[in-house]
Amino acid sequence: MRTEDRGGLVAVISVMMSELTVAAYHPHPNRDPADKAADFVRLVADLSGPMIVCGDFNCVSPEDVIDQASMIAAFRRFSREPEATVDQFIESGRQVFAALRRLGPKDALPPPGRRYSIPTDLISLDKSPGVRIDHVLANDALEIVASEVIHSVATNRASDHHPIMLDFRLRS
Repeated sequence: MRTEDRGGLVAVISVMMSELTVAAYHPHPNRDPADKAADFVRLVADLSGPMIVCGDFNCVSPEDVIDQASMIAAFRRFSREPEATVDQFIESGRQVFAALRRLGPKDALPPPGRRYSIPTDLISLDKSPGVRIDHVLANDALEIVASEVIHSVATNRASDHHPIMLDFRLRS
């Protein structure tokens, strides 16, 4: 799937006598929230069977508890309009998660595993504005055994985002 400045990818993987569809998309952070949601719908609307939707969504899940004031303070370091930027991340989350929920995928991380995915030490040692903008969603054809955002010495040095681990089984 192509958008004006990015793209999404769908891969079908053979898994134990079945297939798993993985759809990934990384919208631009400044993309309009309604357009982000429409992009995700376009990416997964025609998919069926066991499915994972993942990526740096550049949005905050409406189920996540965030410190909006800390986010705004952190965004002041790189955004000309930090309040509007944070509002856009929050609104993007509302629209993207609502659109995906209507199609079946829902957050694959239980609340205890929903730690912040940014920043790592590569970006900032200040973790007070930490927020999860990287997400993994799965439909009911998958049983989630375990999942979490991984924080370690290695993940703090390996990337500007912490990785997400997902242990799952296909439902029969």
